[in-house]
Amino acid sequence: MRSSDTTKNTAGTNRQAWERLFREAVHLGADTDIADDCGLARVLARIEREKPRSHGWFARLGGYLRPMLALACSVIVIQGAVIVYLWPTAGPEYAIVRVLPLGKAGRHEPFIRVAFLPDTTEQALRVLLNSLQADVVAGPTQLGDYYLLVPPGQANTVARTLAQHGIVESTALVDKLPGEK
Repeated sequence: MRSSDTTKNTAGTNRQAWERLFREAVHLGADTDIADDCGLARVLARIEREKPRSHGWFARLGGYLRPMLALACSVIVIQGAVIVYLWPTAGPEYAIVRVLPLGKAGRHEPFIRVAFLPDTTEQALRVLLNSLQADVVAGPTQLGDYYLLVPPGQANTVARTLAQHGIVESTALVDKLPGEK
């Protein structure tokens, strides 16, 4: 064995002995029992209390959406209550009003079926119908026919007036609207 190897061995043994002594000193000298009245316990408790509770953007988004979700749910509940409140009253009265103009009761006038020229403007059509007090009740059909309802007793007169007007292609008196039986 050479003298350099002996020196390395001695140095390694001394180092190991020194590390062992250091470990023992740290282990024996460490006081792990800290009194509660020491400031460390209070600091750790404060850190725990003030630690933020959110865990990322998803939790923050949930915090922002919670009031909006509550508002949306309350609006849905209010709408449901209004619908339930109006449901029994809306049915029969609406059905009666809806059926009266098209039902057999009270209708003594025929309808006027009118076909306008293709180049007729909507404004000209409205002016003509307003001047005759005629209301469009159906149409235009696939062939472009409109069905008009006029005040009682004026169906024949209005039909003749329409036939003589320059924007009307044809007129006819009919008893039923398209689709009625």
